[in-house]
Amino acid sequence: MTKTNALHAGLGQHEMDEQLSKMYQAVYEAKTHDDCKRAYQQWAPLYEYSEVEKNKWKAPQMVARLLCRYVESGNAELGGLATPSSNGPILDVGAGTGLVGVTLRELLPKRKILAYDLSPDMLKIAEEKKAYDSLIEGAAEDLLKPDGPLQQTLGTGVRFAGITCVGSINHGHIPVDAIDWFVDLLEDNGYCAFSLRTQILNSSALEFLWKGTIQGKWRIAELYTTRNACADDLHTHVCLQKLTFNEREELRKLV
Repeated sequence: MTKTNALHAGLGQHEMDEQLSKMYQAVYEAKTHDDCKRAYQQWAPLYEYSEVEKNKWKAPQMVARLLCRYVESGNAELGGLATPSSNGPILDVGAGTGLVGVTLRELLPKRKILAYDLSPDMLKIAEEKKAYDSLIEGAAEDLLKPDGPLQQTLGTGVRFAGITCVGSINHGHIPVDAIDWFVDLLEDNGYCAFSLRTQILNSSALEFLWKGTIQGKWRIAELYTTRNACADDLHTHVCLQKLTFNEREELRKLV
């Protein structure tokens, strides 16, 4: 909902800010999936006002472009940096209201793009943008489960050429360890691009990223920190490439 729409819904500026403060608290205090769903049910109508209009959140567009620079190297506008492994599908984890999906669709008009999110209310808004070929409701920890919603919808063993996750790897949301799950879902040579608040990167995530690199799970294609992603904080954007089986084996021999 835009600021104008929110005002038309009977909320003044002060009331909106008070409501948003309560929503933020409910989201970050959520202990269960049901808690999260209830919190996002309330936040969904104001989400784009609070994040895009109020906080000037640009990470969805920035991370989408980061991924596309690698998976769509033939696109001169994007400054393609690598040879794509396939024209396989793209998965947007924690898709929310579809902000990442809009940019992905603009840059990858012929790709199959799928949204995955815990909140049905956020996905309803994402669906209106018509950026995704399919929208799947599910928890991040169920991504790899044979009986989970992703595998049940697309078939066991589904793999992606690219995966994005923006704004969801955070305390009380998707854990840093989920990067392992994302990479498991990639084709060999596929790419995963995601955002982190830099304070999270400075704690557990940086060690996790380097450990995965040393173990041969992935190579870090790109990592940078920016103040341009959001008004209130430093953010770090990362793009990983999954190594092939042979590359992983060769690296393990050296470690």
